[in-house]
Amino acid sequence: MSDLENPPGGTEEERWIMDTLKRAGHPLEPSEAQMERWSAQFRDALTNVRAERRRRVRATALAAAVLAAVLLLFVSQIPEQSAQALIADVRVVVGSNHVESAGEGRRTPRRGDRVQSGDRLQTGPRGGLAIRIGGTEVRLGSDTRVRLGVSGLELLQGAVYVDSSQQPSNTTPIVIFTRLGSVTHLGTQYLVVLSKDHLLGAVREGRIIVRTDAQSREASADIRSAALIRIAEGGAIRQERTTRHGELWDWVNRVSLGMSVAGRSAHQALTWAARETGRTLEYVDDQAAAAAEKGQLSGSQVRLNTDQILAVVAASTRLTLTTSDPAVLRVGLKSESDEDPG
Repeated sequence: MSDLENPPGGTEEERWIMDTLKRAGHPLEPSEAQMERWSAQFRDALTNVRAERRRRVRATALAAAVLAAVLLLFVSQIPEQSAQALIADVRVVVGSNHVESAGEGRRTPRRGDRVQSGDRLQTGPRGGLAIRIGGTEVRLGSDTRVRLGVSGLELLQGAVYVDSSQQPSNTTPIVIFTRLGSVTHLGTQYLVVLSKDHLLGAVREGRIIVRTDAQSREASADIRSAALIRIAEGGAIRQERTTRHGELWDWVNRVSLGMSVAGRSAHQALTWAARETGRTLEYVDDQAAAAAEKGQLSGSQVRLNTDQILAVVAASTRLTLTTSDPAVLRVGLKSESDEDPG
């Protein structure tokens, strides 16, 4: 850096001016008055330079502060965005229900709508909803209130059914949180019911884990029965076996998305209907099983419920369907004499 960029100050000022003039080859010896004028001009120029430097420093500091504020605002919004990560599609709407969203107020959900983390869903006395979160289907019974969270649902009141049969194996399971404990699935079909004095978790396919502040319990279903865990308001836990069908599960079919039988085999339709109702599908013999696998059912793409599907299979095939045992859907094959009474 040159002397001009770092001039001296104080009593060295005049000597510096003289040295500079000599290096420049100035022929005149300045007078005392001339030296004073030059010194005054020099001091004025130096004052302006220093003022400009201070202005630049303040401008740089202000720009840095603004940038820091913008970055802080951006970073502070990242958790808020991630909290909105859970998105659900409304698949089935039964009766009167509503959704409450922050900033949007209360609205009536329609099939095809989307709800997300923070939204509250409530079903009416005869209502019901089915939503899909990724590959997991969640059904809400009547008089049920839930809030969507980041990793699952908070059940505030009522009944929730979960079917994760289409959920990828590497997906984090959905958790149902309640004031009495949480329920996580390790299988595919289970329900959670929260009443005034207890929490109930029941699984009819796969496994669930029920956790409280003090302990956790795991329960597994088998081919004939469901497992049930009941947590009382005081924290007491009771575990027992129950049926895979019946009153506890009946409401689930009412909120089912249904299935179109067009282009499907009778076996595919019966497998779906049996699973939806918690029954075991059994064939009387190999001939009945082969007949169910052959051919395709006809019809439109309209989705049918379980009763309608069983009626279609019975009317359009040679199969006989028996449900005398509530836990089993038994399938046989009509004889030729049964088909031709004449």
